[in-house]
Amino acid sequence: MKPADSLPVKDSSVARLPHALLAVGDADERETLRSILTECGLQPIPCSTLKEAKASLTSDAISLAFCEDRLSDGDYADLLCAARSSGQRIPVVVCSRQLDLSVYLDAMELGAYDFMVRPYHKGDVAWIVQGALWKGGPRVIGAHN
Repeated sequence: MKPADSLPVKDSSVARLPHALLAVGDADERETLRSILTECGLQPIPCSTLKEAKASLTSDAISLAFCEDRLSDGDYADLLCAARSSGQRIPVVVCSRQLDLSVYLDAMELGAYDFMVRPYHKGDVAWIVQGALWKGGPRVIGAHN
């Protein structure tokens, strides 16, 4: 089976779609990513704060997380730590308004699955989703490498 063939088929049953945590403070950017993730066959769980994101990690079965590098009450490092502590194997993608090499390197060293810079393009997001959910990979939080 080709990896592209393994993407989920859109179904009227939202309960069967993988859940994607979406921790992005900016409402417009959150909506852009929410729309792209929905088109990729995921059920986005939008959050605007770290507190909301942490609550979703404990109450929802999260398959993938996207986190803005800075939120009003924390940052990507806090979410990476919370994802690791949740006991779930959650790939976390850190999103940023601009490319900052120190933030990129820190995020990857802390266990981020990937790093994205605005603007977000459907093809790029779909590629990351496919890799994180269907190919697996060594960057999954909680994985034993």
